[in-house]
Amino acid sequence: MTHLAALETRDGVRRLYKLPWPEVGAEMPAYGERVRARIAQHGESRPFIRTEYALEVLNGEGGLFAPQRIAQL
Repeated sequence: MTHLAALETRDGVRRLYKLPWPEVGAEMPAYGERVRARIAQHGESRPFIRTEYALEVLNGEGGLFAPQRIAQL
């Protein structure tokens, strides 16, 4: 998303279309139910929830292991 946004800024050609999951869920209830179930199962703070559904850019957050786990390795 960051790369596409930078290209848009440079040349004005729209490449990035973001639509929050609640808006999609309003039009497609089964999708909304699926997202709510995934959030309930994994929590809102999980990196894939934040990137895929909340459309956040994590900037290096959300590696495979938490810092405490890396220290144990």
